[in-house]
Amino acid sequence: MLPRDLLVVRKRKGTIIPRYLSDTKLAEELIQIFKQYQGQKYKKLLEKREELEGNNFKVVRGLSTLLERRCSFVDSSDLSGKDVRSFLFEHGFVATLEERDKLLDEASQFFHVSKSKVEEAMFSDLWDEQILSDFNPLSPDELIRRYNLSLTQTLLFDALGLNFKVEGNYQHIFRQIKYLGLMYEIDDGVRVTGPGSLFKKNRKYGTSLAKLLPVIMNAEKWQIHAIIETTIGGEPRILDFDLDSKNNASFPTHTESLAHFDSEVEQQFYRDFEALNLGWEIVREPDVVKAGNYAVIPDFGFYKDGLKHYLEIVGFWTPEYLKKKISKLKDAEATITVAVNENLNCKKEDFFGEVIFYNKQLPMMDIVRLLREMEEKQIDKELNP
Repeated sequence: MLPRDLLVVRKRKGTIIPRYLSDTKLAEELIQIFKQYQGQKYKKLLEKREELEGNNFKVVRGLSTLLERRCSFVDSSDLSGKDVRSFLFEHGFVATLEERDKLLDEASQFFHVSKSKVEEAMFSDLWDEQILSDFNPLSPDELIRRYNLSLTQTLLFDALGLNFKVEGNYQHIFRQIKYLGLMYEIDDGVRVTGPGSLFKKNRKYGTSLAKLLPVIMNAEKWQIHAIIETTIGGEPRILDFDLDSKNNASFPTHTESLAHFDSEVEQQFYRDFEALNLGWEIVREPDVVKAGNYAVIPDFGFYKDGLKHYLEIVGFWTPEYLKKKISKLKDAEATITVAVNENLNCKKEDFFGEVIFYNKQLPMMDIVRLLREMEEKQIDKELNP
């Protein structure tokens, strides 16, 4: 993500689109400058960078911002700039060179260093006076990809809403939506509420929406549509933003996260079930199941010869969470067996469909029984069509 003042877009006929980069020449030059000025004061690098800006001021600053995040800086003096400034300012205002020289003498004696060292340290902790001590470079192509993504994320800071459709990667997307605390509904695709539609714009919420974007783009195919609140000629306007996986802009590729377990109970059940070798494939968080205007990602899916069954584990006991979970499961458009921690304040009648209660371990044989019954029904159906 970039500061809003570095956002570069085109606005035309009711639409808005970031000005994505494809040519790596500018990226190559900036990376080389950062390498060249490693070990020197950052202000020297900034002076060199100005030579590239010209009509590309925002682009150069945007690329540079991403590179700065890969840098480490240290003060250009061993003496604390903040301490030196505090000492000098506490001694009052100086009006002449003689008074200035006298004050520097006092500071020199106080800090036990030369006057030149005092002057060097005075602003040594300020950003442009610091030394670029380390730079972790990346390829020009990757820098361009990250810049294009950052432009898109920055644009979404002013979104009234975001609609998206994807093929694949559902589990990671909805897990991220939940983790980021985003508000959503499922209709024709997924509609996520944007920060601009809240009663009071919230930068944290806007940042969360922007963080969802890379996960959406990690799907095999994806398309997004956002409604952006902006201004044209000083007047407020609402513009459409559309982007999909077929576009020519380059974006970063993100590695899929490994399957994870929310508890030891789930992890142990997964291992024990695989060890049985029943011929059923078990998949952690397998599919997204529509549940009214929301989505449920069952904890496990079981698959064999066209048969499919889901298992949802309800082990969390907060009343608000439990109430919401029960409501979602009742609306789920799939057959889901629910395994409920017997310590929760609920009963079998609260749920719709097959319910199994457990204590410290999931009842393996009850699950196996359900799957065996499915196999028997399938065989009977084939023998007696």
